[in-house]
Amino acid sequence: MGTGEKILCRAAGLRTPGDISAQEALSDFHQRLNASGKENPAKNAVVRPLILRLVSAAAVILIILGLWIIIPEVGNTRIIAGRGHHIGHTLPDGSKVEMNAESRLVYPKKDFNGYRKVNLDGEAFFNVVKGRSFIVSTKYGKVEVMGTSFNVCSRDNIFRVSCVTGKVRVSAGANSVIILPGESAELGNGSLATIDGQPPESSTGWMQGKFSYENSPLSQVFNEIERQFNIKFVAGDLKGRFFTGSFTNKDLKDALDIVCIPMGLAYEVGDKGKVYIKEKTRL
Repeated sequence: MGTGEKILCRAAGLRTPGDISAQEALSDFHQRLNASGKENPAKNAVVRPLILRLVSAAAVILIILGLWIIIPEVGNTRIIAGRGHHIGHTLPDGSKVEMNAESRLVYPKKDFNGYRKVNLDGEAFFNVVKGRSFIVSTKYGKVEVMGTSFNVCSRDNIFRVSCVTGKVRVSAGANSVIILPGESAELGNGSLATIDGQPPESSTGWMQGKFSYENSPLSQVFNEIERQFNIKFVAGDLKGRFFTGSFTNKDLKDALDIVCIPMGLAYEVGDKGKVYIKEKTRL
């Protein structure tokens, strides 16, 4: 049996995520990987990279199923929260991270305390312990602190940072601002704007499963509902529609009622996680 066939056989022997957690599946995989190396050390250098590719493929499947997983990569650790899941994680320096659904965090395994930097795609709340400079790098900009707590949202062409405690420096391109508790920095039209006086739940309510909006694009609201309930909307053109209100991620029907009824929309929950949206028929 060739190397590739052996890998496939081992992968087939792994239990499905239906009866164990993602973390258990990953632990099971590591045990098999270590056993493989002991059985034939000469082939270990060849087999390991191939198996790591299988781990990446398995991770994609787990995310599609709406699970979460921690993936140890070469030199990095990747934390992924799938749709419908919020997860908490402690970084090597003791800093805490709460991740919203459909978010990814990557940081180096070695010498993290010497160079505290993470890469974020999605939304997360950070409670950073005091120490050297701590940097959150995103697609749209970066955040730099020493020891503080703050929320970062970087997705769907949105880059918004909200300071809860301490002091936060936010940078995007040539723009840089410092925000204090109760303030937010948001990227728009190529520049950073500072917003003051926003209620805390507008930026951190998601950690308690509450999502609040004020005159926000309906498409943005629907994107969040998709993330929280692992569904997919099938809808027409939503441009020019804006929503003010709040919903929770406790019950899909309640969330749909709260958002759709005031907007004059009807919905139908179909198969395979699809929700069909259409204009409500007027009598």
